[in-house]
Amino acid sequence: MLKRSVEEPTAALEFPAAYELLVADLRQIISDLRPATLNYGLRPALDGLVDALSGRDESGPAISLEVSGAGESYGPEVDLHAYRIVQQACENTLEHAHAKTLTISGRLEPDLIELTVEDDGQGFDVDAQLDLAKLVAHKHFGLAGLYERAAIIGAELQIDSAPGRGTRVTLTWRSSAK
Repeated sequence: MLKRSVEEPTAALEFPAAYELLVADLRQIISDLRPATLNYGLRPALDGLVDALSGRDESGPAISLEVSGAGESYGPEVDLHAYRIVQQACENTLEHAHAKTLTISGRLEPDLIELTVEDDGQGFDVDAQLDLAKLVAHKHFGLAGLYERAAIIGAELQIDSAPGRGTRVTLTWRSSAK
């Protein structure tokens, strides 16, 4: 967009607006790398995620958060990957499930994260989809990323789904420091 603006005769008029749009996009990308709300713990970050997703599309599913515990910080890496797993599961629902409801539930305890993202959408055949090599080969990077992020933090990830029966993604992380 900027290149086109510079090359056209009306560049002087269009360039500032194109520049501001580009800067805003870059700021959003940088902000999305690590949501600022994670500085306050995983629970506030999940609250912010639900607010952001709920405000995005009025015709989308009803989104609710039913998580017990304060969700203090579990460390920057665990916080970020747990958040991203939940975020990606929600994005998958919004993009593919045609769901009416999306619920994030679970508990955040000092040595345990147990979070479930569940929808009432169209679901999919889990057995045919969840081989990591096949996911990557078929460009299902979102699902592949869920497993990769869980492995990075030593968490368990379970995906339950069936055509016509919705999808449930469960993340379980236990602290190894005891």
